[in-house]
This record gives sequence, structure tokens and C-alpha cells, in this order.
Amino acid sequence: MSSKKLLGLATIFIVAVMATDYLQNGREMSVYNSYSLTAGVYKEEHLIVVVNRLYIPDKKDCAKEIVRKCRENNFGNVLFSYDYGIPNELHASVYLSEHDVKKGEPLFTFSYTAKEGVLTDYNIVDNPQEFELTVE
Repeated sequence: MSSKKLLGLATIFIVAVMATDYLQNGREMSVYNSYSLTAGVYKEEHLIVVVNRLYIPDKKDCAKEIVRKCRENNFGNVLFSYDYGIPNELHASVYLSEHDVKKGEPLFTFSYTAKEGVLTDYNIVDNPQEFELTVE
């Protein structure tokens, strides 16, 4: 094989690796849609999250990252208004891409709710020790 062909193949390989790395790690997850349900002082937050990845190796770790972003209120494309109440429950459907959202095919769903027998006065920001994560 000539050196030009080897150089061309090496270039294609490097570009493919860089593109794959960008598609897996170079894009931020975002909130595609959200809505809240409120009854008195009780509030549930429901999210559709696009992780912008090729694959998710560990769904529970991904769900924990989403919960962390909600607790810290640091999604890049949305700012939750916790002025009127911090959620007492968090539910999310997680998709790899916007294309998957449009097809209606979530990768997984999860709930972040108060442990059984715990008062619902607790919220996801101030009382995380009282909550448990359930990945479905």
C-alpha cells in the first residue's frame, strides 16, 4: 500500500474517532420538555430529557446525573423556577436524541420519589437523603 493511501486511511480513521467522541461526549444533555403538577404545596416535576449520546452504558448513573442537574438547577437550556416550590417528586423519560423523542421511544424512565413512609413535605433539593431513585 502506498504512503498516500496509508495517510488517507489514517486521516479517515482519526476523523471517524473524533466524530464518534464528539457524538458521545461533546454535547450536553438538555431538557426537551417539562411540566409541573401542583396540588397545594405539593409539586411534581415531569421531564423529557435528551442526553445527546450514541449510547448510555449505565442508566442508573445517567439518571443520577439528571437528578443532580435538577437539584443544582444547571441544565444549559432551561432554568427551573423553584420560587413557587421545589419539587417533591421528579419523573423523567430519557431519550438518546431528539429523533428518538419524535419517534416516542424512550431509552428509559425514572422516578425520584420520597422513600416509603417518608412525609411528602420533603423536596428534592433540601432533603435528598429522603429520596430514592427507581430506574425503569
